[in-house]
Amino acid sequence: DALQARLAAEELLEREAGAAREASRAAGEAAERLAELRARAPRRRSLWVPAVIAAAALAGYLWGSHRERPSGLDEPLKLRLERSLVVPRP
Repeated sequence: DALQARLAAEELLEREAGAAREASRAAGEAAERLAELRARAPRRRSLWVPAVIAAAALAGYLWGSHRERPSGLDEPLKLRLERSLVVPRP
């Protein structure tokens, strides 16, 4: 009985090791294929980064050159004094 159990365990171990080798080989092939596809893919990110920087610079320039006209609430109050602020000294 012990011999049969040992032989069955060794056979199971060999099958599992073979499956693991096959999975490892398939994963390696997939990684190589992914690396090939990435190498052939256009670098789109490298085009967007300068475009975003240029747009931000243009927006900052336009924002800084824009002069705000004061609205009615922002203007200082122009009040006419009814009395003099100078107090006569005795």
